[in-house]
Amino acid sequence: MRRRTAVVASSSALAVALAAAALSGVAAGAAASPTYQACVSHNAPYALYDVTVSPAAAKGCAAGDRRITWNAQGVQGARGIPGLTGPTGPAGANGSTGPSGSPGATGPTGPAGPTGETGATGPAGAVGPTGPAGPTGAAGVAGTAGATGATGATGATGATGATGATGPAGPQGPPVTYLGYWDNTYPYRVGDVVSFEGSSYISMYTYNTDNMPNVESWYWGLLAAKGDTGAQGPQGNTGPQGATGNTGPQGATGNTGPTGPTGPTGPKGDTGATGATGETGATGPTGPAGPTGPKGDTGATGPQGPSGDVGATGPTGPSVANTRDQVNHLVSIGAEATTTVTAICTNGQVVIGGGFQTSTGVLAVSSYPSSSNTWSVTFVNSTGNAIDATAYAICIN
Repeated sequence: MRRRTAVVASSSALAVALAAAALSGVAAGAAASPTYQACVSHNAPYALYDVTVSPAAAKGCAAGDRRITWNAQGVQGARGIPGLTGPTGPAGANGSTGPSGSPGATGPTGPAGPTGETGATGPAGAVGPTGPAGPTGAAGVAGTAGATGATGATGATGATGATGATGPAGPQGPPVTYLGYWDNTYPYRVGDVVSFEGSSYISMYTYNTDNMPNVESWYWGLLAAKGDTGAQGPQGNTGPQGATGNTGPQGATGNTGPTGPTGPTGPKGDTGATGATGETGATGPTGPAGPTGPKGDTGATGPQGPSGDVGATGPTGPSVANTRDQVNHLVSIGAEATTTVTAICTNGQVVIGGGFQTSTGVLAVSSYPSSSNTWSVTFVNSTGNAIDATAYAICIN
């Protein structure tokens, strides 16, 4: 019995080639990749033939057939969503100490100290003329210096650092003829690509009109299924320690320090010497009290410490390498039976495409991604014999 390959399988092969070219561009970065050309037969099963790789010259196609090109450089895609911010790097080394702020204004004068005790009364002399006034007592010892004023307020934060350099451009997208969202009135040609309900489909017929992509798998091949949100990537490594920042600007003048405490009471003055005995007279007057000791000086304001610079943002963690596999599921379709066959991606891979292979007498009525890691194909066997059919899934990490 002669076997044939379904049209969707040929389209899937084209989708796989395009996906492989995109993956190779990611892995190689800026390295050049070859351009492929091939002819597409205008008769069923619409197979690819005479595939050439640049710089080899393209071969001529048969009359009525169409030439297609892929893996050529396309328009640069939109910039991707920024990666997650890396953890904050360690604090940079402290900059050198800025100059001392201007001295704060002198605090107000403290209250006057209490009056010293009155000296003891000298002994009564004999009555005689009034003696001369005794000399003024010596000045009391100066009080101790007041406590140091509180530290001035912290200076303003330094200016924000310059914006980092723009990251490199993303990889080139696959070269396809993208015509936007599916329009049921438009006559699509082989190789035209549309989007529908979050997935992308490639036309496998010319004059392909009013065939819904997610239902009419005979006319459309799934190019990229709508994917689930991927898991968050691993956290990037901690960035290197930032360079020591420049010395910050001089801080503002500190506030006036609080009033120093009242100085202690000066010691009691010495008792004046007893005058010589004279004639009995009136008692001499009491000597004046000693003067109040001077107020202690206000302590100097301590210098303001500099603010440490913010550490640089750590680099984005490394990308995870992609691997691509094909999973086949062969099933025998019973006579005059309808059977759905599902190929399942393993090891945590997700499905990015799929297709089927069968023989004459068995028709695939649908071919679609049935979940994030499975591809299902529904076969109808119109013959009276059991016939083998295969569904396959293209899987990637």
